[in-house]
Amino acid sequence: MAEARVGFASLSVGPSTQESALRALQRWLEDPRFLPYRAQIVALIEAGRWEGLVDSFCRELPFGTGGRRGRVGIGPNRFNPWTFSTSVQGHAEWLRRTHPDGPLMMVIGYDVRRFMDLSQQLVPSISTPIDGITSRNFAEIAAEIYAAHEITAVLPGADDVLSTPELSFAIRDLQASGGLVISASHNPPDDN
Repeated sequence: MAEARVGFASLSVGPSTQESALRALQRWLEDPRFLPYRAQIVALIEAGRWEGLVDSFCRELPFGTGGRRGRVGIGPNRFNPWTFSTSVQGHAEWLRRTHPDGPLMMVIGYDVRRFMDLSQQLVPSISTPIDGITSRNFAEIAAEIYAAHEITAVLPGADDVLSTPELSFAIRDLQASGGLVISASHNPPDDN
């Protein structure tokens, strides 16, 4: 952490941003839930990738007009299984709180995106849980979380996709409670 503190201080970002990034970085290095990411984080620190690390750890990935969208990567300010799962978990809890007794169904749509690290933000020789992750992989994570809350999740077949307009149709056609779309539409290829 001392090396990261010095590296972050060399950037032209404010002290509050540096401190926020350091707190999150330390959490991801120490919390057992993030163990699969640890080797990549250490490699990024050793490589002195300070700008990327500050940006990846300085805040939680925000919600925008269309939901949570951003670069796939490591850290709380990136789209990854952890940040995605926290969103779906919150949605599932809200659905159950607002509809405690009734059956619920979510239709999950997704596009053909596959994370390839085109921007070379990661150290390529270090494996991570996001290597080659697809929108379908994220859809399967969502389905598991909904199922844990006794919410039926409907996904397309393994070799299919379900676009946003098709999702809208499927929600109405299946009389589902709602839908989730995993897509970054016009954003760069490594976003989701």
